[in-house]
Amino acid sequence: METEETLLNDEETRIWRSWLFGFEHVEATLNKALQKHGIDSSELRVLTLLSESQDHRLRMSDVARGANRSPSRLSHMVTRMETRDLVERQPCPNDRRGAFLVLTPTGEKMLEAANGEHAMMVREAFIDVIGPRDFAAVGRAMSKVLQASMPESSKKVGAQMWGWWPAGR
Repeated sequence: METEETLLNDEETRIWRSWLFGFEHVEATLNKALQKHGIDSSELRVLTLLSESQDHRLRMSDVARGANRSPSRLSHMVTRMETRDLVERQPCPNDRRGAFLVLTPTGEKMLEAANGEHAMMVREAFIDVIGPRDFAAVGRAMSKVLQASMPESSKKVGAQMWGWWPAGR
């Protein structure tokens, strides 16, 4: 049963919707800019994870956590990326059910081509719009959200891959 305490008040609703619609707008802007490179922001995230990992390879389960995708959803995305020779699956020698995802030279070139455009659009559509103080505040707020809601395994992956999570927390 809903009570006044469980519903968002007008200010909370306004802020929540502003954040949600703002995020969707920025993501759509980024995806539109990345289209000319034949990639979207989810695929860019996977390529970035791989490029920043040792030997440009990670276990599929770690990529799924780092990219915030279910294993099934990631598998479908990887299949599409494999057809464009951006990534390659390799068997895991210690785990028959596991697999590694490896960045290919083609994927590395795609990432290099898209990174500049992506950074420029992140600045133009988000950072420059809100300014450094609000940008830092958004970072602090989202870190609190992640700390409160993410499973420990994802926190460890986030710390290793993205550097946004203090190790050991």
